[in-house]
Amino acid sequence: MSIQFSNGNIYKNAKPHLILSGEIHYFRIPKDRWETHLDLAISAGMNTIATYVPWIVHEEVYRTYDFTGNLDLASFLDLCQTKHLDVILRPGPFVMAELKNEGLPYWLYDQYPDIVPKTWHKQATTTHTVDYLHPDFLNETKIWFEALYTVIQPYLLQNGGPIIAIQLDNEVGMLSWISNQPDFTPFVEDNIKAMMPHSIDFENISEHSLEFHHLLGLTMRKRFQIYIDKLQSFWKMIGVTDVLYMINIHGTVSGHAKQFPVGISQLIDTYYQRDILAGTDLYFGNIDLETFHELYIVNAFMRSTLDQNQPYGTLEFNVSDGNFGDDLARHYLPSAIDFKIRISIAQDQKFLNYYLLSGGINPILKHPLPDDHNRRVAITGARHGFAAPIQVDGSTLYTFEKLRETTRLIKQFSSELLAMKEAVDDIVIGFVMDHYMNEYQQPNDDVIRSRNDNINLNRNSVYWDTLLKHLLLLHYQFAGVWLEHINHEEIKHKLLIVNTAKYMSKQNQMALINHLKNDGKAIFVGDLPVFDMIGHPLTLLVDYLGIKPINNYFDWTYPLLTLTSDIKIFGENEFRSFIAQTIETQDDGLFKLFPSNEKVGFKHKNLIWITSNYPGHLVYTQSLMTWLNIKPKTQIADQNGHLLSIVQSNASSAFIHLLNLEHHQQTIHLHHCNQSLFDGHDVELLPQEGLMLPINLHINKDCILYSTLEIQSYTHTQYNIVSNHKEGHLKIRTVRKLLPSDQYMFTMQDQLYDIAIKPNGGTVALIFK
Repeated sequence: MSIQFSNGNIYKNAKPHLILSGEIHYFRIPKDRWETHLDLAISAGMNTIATYVPWIVHEEVYRTYDFTGNLDLASFLDLCQTKHLDVILRPGPFVMAELKNEGLPYWLYDQYPDIVPKTWHKQATTTHTVDYLHPDFLNETKIWFEALYTVIQPYLLQNGGPIIAIQLDNEVGMLSWISNQPDFTPFVEDNIKAMMPHSIDFENISEHSLEFHHLLGLTMRKRFQIYIDKLQSFWKMIGVTDVLYMINIHGTVSGHAKQFPVGISQLIDTYYQRDILAGTDLYFGNIDLETFHELYIVNAFMRSTLDQNQPYGTLEFNVSDGNFGDDLARHYLPSAIDFKIRISIAQDQKFLNYYLLSGGINPILKHPLPDDHNRRVAITGARHGFAAPIQVDGSTLYTFEKLRETTRLIKQFSSELLAMKEAVDDIVIGFVMDHYMNEYQQPNDDVIRSRNDNINLNRNSVYWDTLLKHLLLLHYQFAGVWLEHINHEEIKHKLLIVNTAKYMSKQNQMALINHLKNDGKAIFVGDLPVFDMIGHPLTLLVDYLGIKPINNYFDWTYPLLTLTSDIKIFGENEFRSFIAQTIETQDDGLFKLFPSNEKVGFKHKNLIWITSNYPGHLVYTQSLMTWLNIKPKTQIADQNGHLLSIVQSNASSAFIHLLNLEHHQQTIHLHHCNQSLFDGHDVELLPQEGLMLPINLHINKDCILYSTLEIQSYTHTQYNIVSNHKEGHLKIRTVRKLLPSDQYMFTMQDQLYDIAIKPNGGTVALIFK
């Protein structure tokens, strides 16, 4: 038995392997119901189970370990092995999961009060974070791992067991970020003092605010890397070999991902060019016009930070129905789960862990604190996982069937999907990591607040929500590029799209200049940079282009801000704007400020610079791509709404992934690389429907030239086609004979079947003999 990764894939026993996992917390489910939950996971197509192993429940009392009853981890692992399920173990020490102390035992804080760090102005942190590198904390963590090892040893992959991966801690750095309370530990203070060119008073950093915050971000990255290295070394010293080591990256907020790259920036040093796999924690709700592009963008950004060997995936993939608080505040559409899975797989993710798959009951603490009024191990009360597809008694919510349907589809075609890669256009989008290393902000510090406000505005709004969203709706596909590590040869002939801001490092300004010097095409989005990241004047890029910023206008200080464009919508060329920067340039302005006609943005031969927002009409963005003479490989005609298309392919085969973002049916016609697809037949998409359509797919020694309906599953003799009351067409080359049916008509010539499938409410079986 072996598990490893290379060439962007995970290999199990030397074969490409797609991990489809569900999170089941054994300690929250009665032992006699474990089998029911595992069987439901298997029925839904999962091949792996992930679980936290909370320190707080297994060592509630110092040096007294409890692995009995519902805490009998060995029996849970044994049951997983019996059912041929692999396991991703998530033993912390932090596990979060709504547990008290984020999963750390109370005695740890009592015995070692010095592990609790100080933050701004020597104040104690208000979260349950600790000094990750404190010797006492690390020593107790190692002892916890050693105790746990005695339980899991027989179930490690190296011993023929099911444990294929161990996650190192959980959402490292998240607590200090979301609370804006950086841990000023001895390590942090000593590192910053060593890097500062002058002395620094941690009680008064305002004089060197930008420089201090920059060094703080770099120091935290180094600190997190050392911590993860320590945890990994503990497992290796104890005797664990032949497992995947994983870390999970946090950052979605209220169903959105615009802050997620902050988590990438925090943890980049823990996995970049290392033997650790990074997985995302993505908590999206519905995937619709408001959010679909955010998932695509964070996946592109995430991939830009990986080396050629590292696969990526999602370690907490939200599959809830939205009712997190058991208050019926919301219910997500079934398509939420379906669309998230399809986008992630289409963007080449190699592991998905559905979180939370099973709800449960929080165990009662044996020794609760005197003021603990629920006595449970978690803060949610008696129950946990109100929104999970599988409830503690084995019943399922409405979301389970769609989860099962889509997961089984992906599992059925996993071999084919693992052999493909996303077929992006010659476009790369810049991930400016510097602009996301601003997770901390000293309270009442106007200098750092002003810088962060400018960066936050410019890194997201127009860049994500207008330009990149529009490009996806126009059926362009793009890859990400980490700007600080850009390889100019790799992107020499590609369009580079990147956000800018008032603050941009010398390294990044030079990267953009070099791309332009190589005759590269570019779209820049945001303010013209005039400072480096620590506030020193730096105008390399604008000087190279011979342009200057003039004024910044905001609707809240310049009421009813209005711009004009060469493009007219319903006969009018004016539009409301909320931000705009006017510039001095010899080139044509992209827009103009009304009524002064000052230039807002500009366009040159190979460069467009957008310095304002603009309306949601796709014609604006299409005009930019026309100016640069760049067309998408995939083109869709006759659509009467918005949809997302993603193509995956290899040298001979492809999947066309289509997601109807609308709540009405669409009938479309597709072209790819100037070729009409499906012999010109239309594709019908029901409201909120996703399809994965094959092109030249080789299965069972047959070649499926195409299908306009989704093939849900197949055996050696049968293909099961989902009709959903739609007419469809399928062409297949085979030496076998297709049995006739009243559900379809066909013609056959030279072993090529042209099959017309009649509208049907269910699944149509094509049986070959």
